Amino acid sequence: MHIPSSTNKSAAVDDAAPHERSEAIDKADPRSVRRSLSEPSAALRVLGPLRNSSMDATGRPAGEEADAGAISQRSRLSANNLKPPVAIHATFDQGRTAGIRPRSAGDLGALESRAKNNDAPKVLPQQMHDIASSSGSVGPHAIIRNEEITVENAPSRIAPLGEAGNATVIDMPSEHELHRDLLAHSKAFVEEDRIVLNPEHVQAFIETRAQALKTGDWTQAKLCFNTMLNLDQESMDAGFREGGKAYSWRNAPASIMSLLPTICTFKAHGKAPVPARNWAAGYFGSVMAASTVSSLVNTYTLLHVTPYQDMAFRNAADIAPELNTPTFDKIETELKQVLQHVQDESPRLQELLTRSVADPENHELREAANHAVDEIAKTLDHAINHYTTRCQLNRVYFEGLHRQSCLQTLKFYGNLLAGWGGYIAKDPRVAAGIQIATSVSQLALQRLVAPSDEVDKQNLMIDLKMLTADDPGKFKELMRSPLQIRVKTLDQIFTGQVRELEQQIADTLHMGANGPNDWRTHVGLKDRAEHPARLAAVSAIRSAAFESLGAAAKGVVQALEIELASAIDIRDYERVDELHAVLAGTLKIDAGILKTHTSLQAQANKLPPLSDEEQGQLAQLGNKIETASAKLPDSQKSKFNMLVSAWESTRHDPQHVREGRFTEVSDYNDNKRTVHDGMQVTERTNLFELSPEFKVGFIKAGNTRSGLPDEVSATYGAASWRAFQLGVAGINGSLMINSLLGLVSAQKKTHDPTYQEPLWERYLSLGITMSAVLVNVAAAYQVANAKTKPLGKLWGQVASGPTSSISETVYQNNKLDERRKIREATAKGAYPYVGVSVKSLSTYCLGALKLGFKGMAFMPRDGIAALKARAAFEKAAGKQKELERMKNGLARPDQALNIADDARD
Repeated sequence: MHIPSSTNKSAAVDDAAPHERSEAIDKADPRSVRRSLSEPSAALRVLGPLRNSSMDATGRPAGEEADAGAISQRSRLSANNLKPPVAIHATFDQGRTAGIRPRSAGDLGALESRAKNNDAPKVLPQQMHDIASSSGSVGPHAIIRNEEITVENAPSRIAPLGEAGNATVIDMPSEHELHRDLLAHSKAFVEEDRIVLNPEHVQAFIETRAQALKTGDWTQAKLCFNTMLNLDQESMDAGFREGGKAYSWRNAPASIMSLLPTICTFKAHGKAPVPARNWAAGYFGSVMAASTVSSLVNTYTLLHVTPYQDMAFRNAADIAPELNTPTFDKIETELKQVLQHVQDESPRLQELLTRSVADPENHELREAANHAVDEIAKTLDHAINHYTTRCQLNRVYFEGLHRQSCLQTLKFYGNLLAGWGGYIAKDPRVAAGIQIATSVSQLALQRLVAPSDEVDKQNLMIDLKMLTADDPGKFKELMRSPLQIRVKTLDQIFTGQVRELEQQIADTLHMGANGPNDWRTHVGLKDRAEHPARLAAVSAIRSAAFESLGAAAKGVVQALEIELASAIDIRDYERVDELHAVLAGTLKIDAGILKTHTSLQAQANKLPPLSDEEQGQLAQLGNKIETASAKLPDSQKSKFNMLVSAWESTRHDPQHVREGRFTEVSDYNDNKRTVHDGMQVTERTNLFELSPEFKVGFIKAGNTRSGLPDEVSATYGAASWRAFQLGVAGINGSLMINSLLGLVSAQKKTHDPTYQEPLWERYLSLGITMSAVLVNVAAAYQVANAKTKPLGKLWGQVASGPTSSISETVYQNNKLDERRKIREATAKGAYPYVGVSVKSLSTYCLGALKLGFKGMAFMPRDGIAALKARAAFEKAAGKQKELERMKNGLARPDQALNIADDARD
């Protein structure tokens, strides 16, 4: 049986533990990847005291002396106009270097001269061949048999994690330019990552933010925020508008599809009752089908448009933490639990406060009482902050989707008017004309209003980040730069590729629902188990080569190795490649072996020895995979080996991207070209030219997102909520009722050609539709009224009910909440990876529809939760003020504590 062992040729410094997806794909903390990437946009300055890290600005461990040039103020390399130097390539032939331009020509030239005069290192040629060939640098990756590794047999089992085998001179100009551009993008990303904040700018923002929290005027705080992060508001707004143009197409396919049933309406016109009945039946069926399918098409389009839109931004707020804020129903439960805790603690607090008031000279007692009050207040503050954050997050979408929601309302009432127009004119073509006119108007106007909405929405997100920015150590995480947005998109694409391959491997072996997790766990444990033997083997080769050198050459090698460690530390990947080339030539060993040695050394602390329990788990999983593969027929074994080879090629690509090691991304599925295109930042392209953002964002990232279990189930389920709110409160609700009435009327006309549809049926239809609308209007009022500020201009949105921006916000909140649940289940193996196959998508769509129909009352449900949450919030806020008065000694002894009076209400 063939079991893989760390054979990826391009994972230079990887942590071989199983890699879980991040953000859209990350599970517990959406900021986990952001922390590893670091954040800001443009020329940010040094701010050592505010970094929550043991590394200084150069990437060195804290306490070490840093290179002054490395931490000096530097401008960010423009992502729009990369002018990279030509990459340096080298090939190694029998220990000689060629094509290397050393940084210090004198020193390194002398080194090469001395190296040539030394005897060749005592390394067996077969030993070098085995190690190089096991890298799989050419052709399919070698799949290692499941056998025990020892120091003696390890050389033939080594799988270098760096660029394996001999480095190759790239003769093709396009490939040469690709490598050069990837290095330039890598430099830009790493340089941006190393830039830190100016302490004076940080302090200015902290002070103006504190003042703004008191006065409500954020003008000065916003200026300081932009200065601190070196943001250009005009440039950002231009990017938001570009993103809004992309976002404006999210409803277009679904809107066009919803017009298809009008063909039946035109055909139904005529005096012959039977054909009219048949076309009426076709119209009713097509309206129901279009309402269902168009909602799914709308979602599929949205999943593609969202990453495309993000890639148009020139900086954007990272609101992933705020999106994890509990929804109103959970907040209400939390507030009730806190109020109950306050009541439970009231006797102890009552005693302390009463004693401290009675004995004012006892300062220790007063401090103890104040401490007890503070502990109670903290629990209240936490729950209250959840409530206020949810309200502010809602405000982002309330006001950031205002114009587009008005167009949704236009379409809703246009569909409602269409039914009456056709009835009054006694001609279904009139109804179809009105429906077509409103839909086309919405499509045209959406293109015009969406950019302005996007500017408002994104700036409101920035306001939200300023409001919640209470930790100076995380100020760099407040905004995402264009390069960071692109890296996150690429990370998701490559993680999706890995997950899809893992799912296919598990399916081929019939490993069950938890198969992909078992596969990752097995390989991760195997990597750790084999790490010491691999390191020992390459260390022996490197040591033998080193000992064969003269004393002078040894000193130079040691100096170069120190510089190599420094280059790795600051992520100067181009210099790392140069140093590996020079060292390999000096030591007269293969560059792949040297890179593997460096990589395995870097992983030494990250791959601890297996515990007894883990060794047992490794054996169990190994037997499971071995047994499953042994049962495969020859044709399936071939497929399995191909899948494993592909997985080995790409499994480290997500981490390569996250760390900015773009040149080490694999060639699988043209991934290097994807990185090249994905890191481009273009302002505009010709009308008939597809931009890199479109090819990577809309197509590749869109395909990945539309194949994720959490996105498919949650988003498609939410789409059916929106389409069938309370059954008929969605945009097409009136069309569904009117098409049913038309079918009944056509059926009656087949028996009585003189039959005329009575007016009361139309009033009944209107009554059913508007009753559902009014229920949603009432719910929208409660959700909007949960804000801690007056409703203001939201009255128009409240009156729009099911088509309002409030409804859109509730839809968004519930979708994200459902997605979190599915992600947790996916981590436990409950959901297989979907991919983009028609069979898989259809399976998940059916499941999503079932989920969606269960949640059709999402607006009323959230309205009730918002009402209860606001009531609990007002009580908690009142208790918070009482506690503050008690701490300040403003309450009389007989009024020391009244906080438990209505905690249970």
